[in-house]
Amino acid sequence: MHTAHRHRLQTTALSLVSVGLLCLGTGCPAQPPPPPSTAQAGPTVAVAPAPASRPVPSPHVALPPHAPMTQQELPTTDGPIAFDNLEGSLLSLQKFAQTRPTDAVIQLRIVQLLCARAQFRGTLADYQRAAAQVEHAFRVAPKAAHSFVARARVRAVFHDFVGAEKDLAAAEKLDPELGASIAASRLSLQVAQGQDEPALAAYRELRKKAPDILTTGAEAALLADRGELAAADELFIAAQGHFRDVSPFPVAWLYFQHGLMWERAGRLSRAEELYAAAVSRLPGYAAATSHWAAVLSARGAKEQARTLLQALTQSADDPEYKAQLAALLQDQGRPEEAKPLIAEAQRRYTELLAAHRPAFLSHAARFYLGIGGQPAMAHKLAEENLKAIHTTEAQLLVIEAASAGPATARACALADVVRQKPGLSDPARIILSRAYSACGQPSHAAAILSPTAERPASPQGPVPAPLPPPT
Repeated sequence: MHTAHRHRLQTTALSLVSVGLLCLGTGCPAQPPPPPSTAQAGPTVAVAPAPASRPVPSPHVALPPHAPMTQQELPTTDGPIAFDNLEGSLLSLQKFAQTRPTDAVIQLRIVQLLCARAQFRGTLADYQRAAAQVEHAFRVAPKAAHSFVARARVRAVFHDFVGAEKDLAAAEKLDPELGASIAASRLSLQVAQGQDEPALAAYRELRKKAPDILTTGAEAALLADRGELAAADELFIAAQGHFRDVSPFPVAWLYFQHGLMWERAGRLSRAEELYAAAVSRLPGYAAATSHWAAVLSARGAKEQARTLLQALTQSADDPEYKAQLAALLQDQGRPEEAKPLIAEAQRRYTELLAAHRPAFLSHAARFYLGIGGQPAMAHKLAEENLKAIHTTEAQLLVIEAASAGPATARACALADVVRQKPGLSDPARIILSRAYSACGQPSHAAAILSPTAERPASPQGPVPAPLPPPT
């Protein structure tokens, strides 16, 4: 699930690590997975080889001090081939599962690949398929550790963090050899719930011992959330040097996270460069395409943004993309084209809130705060979300929604709390300023935007005055 704001489950690289996306390029074996031994974490993922006419060069190890790196500097498999490999892996495992119906390891791999496809394609239906696969895993292997790991993965997707932790504890008890992967899963849960301090310490330790593109990128994203932009930028760039494969998934993910940082900081041209690089590496990457379109629209390239979003709404079933396209169409003076998209998005959010309420509270809140046009509903959903996820992002959402409705006193009270946090981005300061204006505190509204107010450190000069974040 991807939104116009950052979903914290995207901040962690665990979803990539657990699926083994580094093995979704052409460097992986094409044979069916072998029977796992008790010491194995699972079978090798079967991957269709790239066509012989399109060989993939070896990764480039040298690290120019810039990002994004070009395809020549950091070679990866073509994005469409990588997606074909993912599809091939999934089909191979589903067929192989028919010959070994009680093998929970295979069930887990299927769940992981479905979640990966959902994450990159923006196909929420794949999360539902993953949930159904977990139910099947417990029918055929109810006491297998890997069944519990699979359920923890799906529960985390749907924001049942307590249930996910219980499943991880059960899996660890059943199979202590899964300790390392379970520790990584717990780290993912910490990030998702805003427990940044222990997560950051863990990522730093991983970087000291065995740095790779995903854990280094995840550490950079956490630093970006804290407003430490200079340190985060340095790590995002350095993460490219820890890439030792040819799959485009980790590289595209890294550029997407890097772009999020600069979008939130108001440096839209830099964000656009990184989003374009992510989509170039992995055409069809839904979240990167959505954010690229938002930045293009904010910078005046509305037709290009509309073209991207129209293609995205044809391939992805996440209602956010329909809502984003509707907002753009309205902005272009095409309200009749926007109406059916708004209606469809509202219908889908109603369904998703009924089925998986915790996971879609913030998504639906932003819809109703924006093109959905119901600020009171947005405030209700945002407050409910904040009770479950205690992050700065969740607090800012409440402030935005409360400012837009009658609850301006609540907005200012929470703004008083958030303004004490170090490293607030300029878009965050705009949200706080609007809240203070709404509740009649103009001096506070001006002070939070003052040039003398604390700003996050930037390695590229002062941050320009940003546009409001796109809906």
